[in-house]
Amino acid sequence: MEKVSIIIPVYNSERTLERCINSIVLQSQDCFEIILVDDGSTDNSAQICDLYAKKDCRIKVFHKENGGVSSARNFGIKKASFSHILFIDSDDYISKNALETFQEEYQGEETLLFLKMKNFPFQFYDTLSVNDAINKMLVNQFYGFIAGVFFEKKYIESFDEKTSYMEDMIFLVNYLKKVKYISYMGAEYYYDQTINSITRNISVNKIAKNILDIDYSLNRIQKEILTCSYFNVKNLHQKIIEKKAKIIESECSKLSCYSDYQILLQSHEIKNIFLQLKQETKKIKYKLFYGILIKNYKLVLSLYIFARKKLKKLKNIIKVV
Repeated sequence: MEKVSIIIPVYNSERTLERCINSIVLQSQDCFEIILVDDGSTDNSAQICDLYAKKDCRIKVFHKENGGVSSARNFGIKKASFSHILFIDSDDYISKNALETFQEEYQGEETLLFLKMKNFPFQFYDTLSVNDAINKMLVNQFYGFIAGVFFEKKYIESFDEKTSYMEDMIFLVNYLKKVKYISYMGAEYYYDQTINSITRNISVNKIAKNILDIDYSLNRIQKEILTCSYFNVKNLHQKIIEKKAKIIESECSKLSCYSDYQILLQSHEIKNIFLQLKQETKKIKYKLFYGILIKNYKLVLSLYIFARKKLKKLKNIIKVV
């Protein structure tokens, strides 16, 4: 029987943590350990972790200073005892047959098994070659998350703690060098869309950090793909540029006023990213957007902000309906 170390990074998750842990404790197969890494929570999460550990010897709890999700996952990897590792976010949960299905469908080291992500807008495939998966990932047809994936511990490399954006995708690209196929299992990972998609007021400094992290992460992903002869990706640089242009524009759309963009443009590093995207994207809407940013056209940029807000409201109304 394949044994699984289930790593759950925990940070201020008191509202969903019990549901997450219960979905594992009540599994139909007893072939696991749960590693709860409390990453400096300031709510009741730490106490909930300790309470579960006292009741169930399969649960281990570790408390550490806050260092972010990558730091918590790396800590959990070091503490894992078993041959396979499954990451679950504390907001989410898995179907009660997930581990039983893994035992039934495990195909060996060459195939990476994924739980089907519920409440998430991506197509699922029976089996994909690694190259198909990489190509689809770069054009947003395959998600690059690592939650709900059964990894062989011996092939795992650490998460990159230099970035807090798309660190999942860097980790996954590195792991895909070790396998040949990806397959979706007949069990589910429930992504809590309600909690994870709550709109929050985000500071300009946070957006600026996200832009720099996106640029860093996608540049690293490009480098990892280029340096692996196993991967075959046509027009890699252009795909990276288009993905970068799309994600950074989405981050910029979270800013609420013209003065926020002025602050962003004070960073020469960010301005250079915008300039590269304007010059290299082939999509007219992004070429126009980054051109407007660089030229700092106040009226046009203000109209863009207004239109973006209206579009978001309309999308939310459509979702509710």
